[in-house]
Amino acid sequence: AALRAATEFGNSAWSLGIGLALLALLSVAKRKGMEAVAEDLKGLRSVLLLLVGSVAISGVTASLAKNLIGRVRPSTLPDASVFEFSVMAFRASWAAFPSGHATTAAACAVTLAICAPRQSWAWLSIGLVAALSRAFLGVHWLSDCLAGLVLGAVVTLALRTRMADRGHQ
Repeated sequence: AALRAATEFGNSAWSLGIGLALLALLSVAKRKGMEAVAEDLKGLRSVLLLLVGSVAISGVTASLAKNLIGRVRPSTLPDASVFEFSVMAFRASWAAFPSGHATTAAACAVTLAICAPRQSWAWLSIGLVAALSRAFLGVHWLSDCLAGLVLGAVVTLALRTRMADRGHQ
């Protein structure tokens, strides 16, 4: 039960839904003549853009990769091997590498660690537990989770660098 709860941190519906809803609220506040509020929350806007952008970009990349690569999930076949592939199978049972949940967990954790550096160890720990929970639940191989962690972190750090180059703090 604890692992199933932990894995929810990697469910992109939460981060994308909440992030987009808050971005919409900030946009409405600005249009309603609440520029002072919008200006005070400018930093929050950048955080939300980083979160939504990193989850979306890394998630689309993971989804494309896992469907093209076609690695079997450990729960698909009773005697499944980590080396079984069906390239371009486009079926969930053959879409394990990289783990989408691990990718999202890393993107969220790294974003939150960047934005709250004092709590970075906590956010990174939560992301790691969420990502690894997929292997412990038997729906991914450990290497799927590790690849997802790397993908989510790399995309987030690259997007953060790009945003900083464009003047987003």
